[in-house]
Amino acid sequence: MTIWRMLVTIGGSGLRSLVVIAGIVSIGTGCGFYWDLRQPIETGCADLSSYFLDEDGDGWGAAGTDILLCGGNAESGHTARNGLDCDDSVADVTGRIGSICPSSLVTGGASYDAVVYGASEFVAVTGETALVWSTEAEVACGPWGWGGSLATFDGADDLAAVQNALDAQDIYAGFVDLRWDTTTSTWGWADGSGLDPNAVGWCLGSTPDPFTFDPYLDPKADDFEAQVAQLRVALVRREQGWCFGEPRQAIPVGLDTAEASDYPPYGTKEGHFVCERAAPDPSAWAP
Repeated sequence: MTIWRMLVTIGGSGLRSLVVIAGIVSIGTGCGFYWDLRQPIETGCADLSSYFLDEDGDGWGAAGTDILLCGGNAESGHTARNGLDCDDSVADVTGRIGSICPSSLVTGGASYDAVVYGASEFVAVTGETALVWSTEAEVACGPWGWGGSLATFDGADDLAAVQNALDAQDIYAGFVDLRWDTTTSTWGWADGSGLDPNAVGWCLGSTPDPFTFDPYLDPKADDFEAQVAQLRVALVRREQGWCFGEPRQAIPVGLDTAEASDYPPYGTKEGHFVCERAAPDPSAWAP
């Protein structure tokens, strides 16, 4: 293949830029443009493409670092075919699908811990200033890629990956997509995932009912089932370890009012949240 190197002068201002065009080029002038054809450069490259710097090696490149190469250059680090990495210094934080990165999921100065595991990616929002209601948490996860949602856990390995990412948290309460099924009167994952919530354990020691989460529920109300359908269980960490329950159960038991005030203000219905999406293939997002 022949690559033509051309020098462009715009309007006589002296502004000049080097342009590389592959294939046959037609030379002409028009309205202040002067095209100065220089020598052709012979190359054996069959597919000249843009490659992006990928410092963390996760297949996602840093925006604005692309250069034209005939195949990636491992020595320079330009090996990614996209510039969509949300954080090119951490391999566990991969790419934006659309315009959403994990940092866009948090509000009020909160932070996040991202973890990639198998076919799923998880983001656990942390920090005391982004406490939200369960319905708000569900809405927040939606834009994170295609099919983003509150987390479900197919098995113990998925759950352990999230727990390990939250090791630095003394206490934690983050909503996951564990819902009450009014037909079977049990809690189940929204997508039917395989992890048995009873195997993890409930913070109260036994399976709670919806009234534990919202004592103001009225079974006689016309919208009772709609209200119950909005309830979400939280993944809770406290002194005794991990369990499923409501956010306030993250606060250690037996504290007086003054001691409890030192902990984040987890209420009956508000906490953090854990998002999940199917892990995207970076090679599918080449320009």
